[in-house]
Amino acid sequence: VSTGQDSKGEWEFVELIRPPGPEDGSKTARRARFRTSLLWLAKKQRMLQFLEDAYPNSMNTPDLLALCKIKLHDMMTAVVMLRDLQTRGLITEVSKGIWMRSPGAAQDKNHAVKMVDEVPDMVGRDNPTVAIITGAYCEKLAVDAMMDFKTSYVHYKLDGESQVYTIGRIGAHQVVSTKLSRVGSSKQATIAMGNTVTRLLGIFAKIQHIVVVGVAGGVPHFQDFNQHVRLGDIVVSIPHGRNGFIYSQCDKFESK
Repeated sequence: VSTGQDSKGEWEFVELIRPPGPEDGSKTARRARFRTSLLWLAKKQRMLQFLEDAYPNSMNTPDLLALCKIKLHDMMTAVVMLRDLQTRGLITEVSKGIWMRSPGAAQDKNHAVKMVDEVPDMVGRDNPTVAIITGAYCEKLAVDAMMDFKTSYVHYKLDGESQVYTIGRIGAHQVVSTKLSRVGSSKQATIAMGNTVTRLLGIFAKIQHIVVVGVAGGVPHFQDFNQHVRLGDIVVSIPHGRNGFIYSQCDKFESK
């Protein structure tokens, strides 16, 4: 479901996992089946969320079921849910039992998506000078929606080092956007992020600016209510005084 003044809600109706039988048509049985259907709908959404976090990397079925805490004896039902997501164009089975979130350009005729072994060389005005990096799948879709004349190149690898680059124009600038994979341990995820930026600069030699964008939580002002960060605000970090630039990675935060 999407919210906002101009947004259109997207709804999914639950279908019962098992049709009512002649011996279990009681109200209690119907409630139990409906509860099971709601539970599987939540699990299906969770599978899609994990694939979006992993994108552009893929996940095999056992690992995906383990992350979603789906037991092996429920694998058949889980595969049916995955097939439904595939039919709707949300995910792609890149190899037998290996799933990847679809690039999101199925309904955009002006957005070409190409699976490539190597990203082609860009020359002249086609060579991007600005790189935009996002951490979430929905954030990349929002960035890509601002681009004109865009093409996505998906460099897929089974070893978990896949890359996706969407190249297009935003105003007068030739831009490339990419997404970081968010699945894995904290240390592995940090290394993967560094590798993503390194590969990006290696492929696109004309990059002059790198912008990391995304939806972030706002910390309220401790004294002035009017200075709280509100929905729609754009937050940009700048040096404070003579302290220079500060980079901080917080893997875990505990309030006392």
